[in-house]
Amino acid sequence: MASRETKACADTTLCWATPVRVEVLGAHLETYIQLLPTINALRLCHRFGSSSNAFVAKLPQELIMYIERLLISEARARSLRAWKRDFRCFQQKCKPSEHVSKEALESLRQLAIQGEIPWDEAEDYYDVDRRIELHLRDETSEWEKKHTKRAESWQARVGASWQTRFSKDQGCWFNANADLISTHFGLEVALVHVDIDEYGQEEELWEDFGDQYPTGTTTAYLQLPRARTESLHWRYPMPDPFGCSFAMQTGHGMLVKVPKQLPTSARHRTDRIMSILGLKPFIAPSQEGLALSTEDEFEHHGLAKTMTWPQLMLIVRGTTDFEGTH
Repeated sequence: MASRETKACADTTLCWATPVRVEVLGAHLETYIQLLPTINALRLCHRFGSSSNAFVAKLPQELIMYIERLLISEARARSLRAWKRDFRCFQQKCKPSEHVSKEALESLRQLAIQGEIPWDEAEDYYDVDRRIELHLRDETSEWEKKHTKRAESWQARVGASWQTRFSKDQGCWFNANADLISTHFGLEVALVHVDIDEYGQEEELWEDFGDQYPTGTTTAYLQLPRARTESLHWRYPMPDPFGCSFAMQTGHGMLVKVPKQLPTSARHRTDRIMSILGLKPFIAPSQEGLALSTEDEFEHHGLAKTMTWPQLMLIVRGTTDFEGTH
C-alpha cells in the first residue's frame, strides 16, 4: 500500500512587532539607503560650510528641509513603482497588458477595433480591453517572460517563497541590509511568505497557468530584536492508497519565552522608523484568517489604525512537504 511521508516545519517567534506593507517598507527603506550620503552631505554643508562658495550654508533651515522632502518624495515614488510592479506579478494581480510597451498595446488596440483580434462571446466585441488581455494570454509568450522576470525580481528582494526561515544565509535585498536596519533603527524585519487560494485580478486570465504561477503573497513585520526559537521538525507517514488528497489533524506543543514588558525606549524605536520611512501599521488580508467557530472573517479592517503599536505577536513560518513513498 502506497503512503506519503509528511514533513512539517515550524519557526515561531514571540516578539513585539508591527505589521506594515512590505512593498512600502522595501521602497522607502531603499530610498533611505540611497539618499543617506546625499542628505548627510547637504546637512553638513549647511551647518559647517564657511567658504565664499558655500552657498548651501547661506540657505535658511526651512529651505534645506524642503529640499530634503523633495528629494525623498521623488525617489520614493520611483522606487515604489518598481516594488509594486514586481509584487503585483508575484501575487498574480497583474494583467498581460502590463507587460507590453505602450506602442505594442496601441497597435493591438487598433487591430481589435478593426476586428482583427477574434472574440468568443458577442458581448466581448465591444470590450476591447478584455479582448486584448485574452489575446495576449493565448497568442503571445513575450509578456510571460517579463512576468516571470518580475516575479523572480520580487523573490530577489524578499527571499525565496519556499524558504521557511528568513535566515541570513538566504541571499536577498532585505538580508543584505539587515545590519544597516539594526544599526540605524534598532529593529529587525521579519518576512512571511503565504500561499493564497485565490487569483489576484481575474481567474480567467490565469487559470491556464495555475501550476506554473502559484499564487502567493508576502507579509512584513518590524520586530524588536530577540533570540529566535529554533526550527522544529516533525515527520509522520500518511497512508494514501488511492493518491487522494485529504485533511488530517496534527498538534504540537512548543515552549516559548514571553518577552518582558515593552520598555518605552523600544516603542520610541518603532515610532522613529515609522516616521522616518513614512510607514503605517497594516494587517494584510492574508493574515486575517477565519474564525473556526463561525467561519466568518475577523474584522481587522481599520484595526491596525486604532491599536497602539508594537503589539506582542506570535509570528509563525511553517511549511508542509509531502513525499511519496512505497
